[in-house]
Amino acid sequence: MKKNILSLVDKLNKLTWIAMTSSDVNMHTASANIIACLDEIFKKGYNIGYGGCDYTYTIGELRAIEKLLAWISQIIYAEVFMQKEIEINGDYAEPEMYSEMIESAVDGLFEYRNIHPDGIPFFIIEGNNLILKRSPYFIFEERLMYKTGFIDTEAGGEEEEVNA
Repeated sequence: MKKNILSLVDKLNKLTWIAMTSSDVNMHTASANIIACLDEIFKKGYNIGYGGCDYTYTIGELRAIEKLLAWISQIIYAEVFMQKEIEINGDYAEPEMYSEMIESAVDGLFEYRNIHPDGIPFFIIEGNNLILKRSPYFIFEERLMYKTGFIDTEAGGEEEEVNA
């Protein structure tokens, strides 16, 4: 039984890595694959929660997160500036340079996924609890919580924390 749950957690971490290195990482939506895996773990009797400061990433894992954070930030700001360009300049807008920045960041995410195919452990098992580790970087943590369904924006369009 323990081996089965450990393989599910490995699968969950892999799915989370894929979601965090995908082109839609900036979208405030959950990954259906992650939610399905979390549901399966929950049905096996595990509590699912969000960890405190005791659950930290290693230096190597933080370096990986920092790389992802750089590309995620580039996507966020390029999208903001692209919108401003269109609003300010209307028909004369040239948002292409921002599109290129987004494409470059998305390419970086995909390349990094291939360089580190095993990803990093976002979730850990402690006793009968599955815990999503906290990130020291707000932007990354927010995106991680969206992708894992810990923040749900699909219910009425409002941001609402989900109790798993």
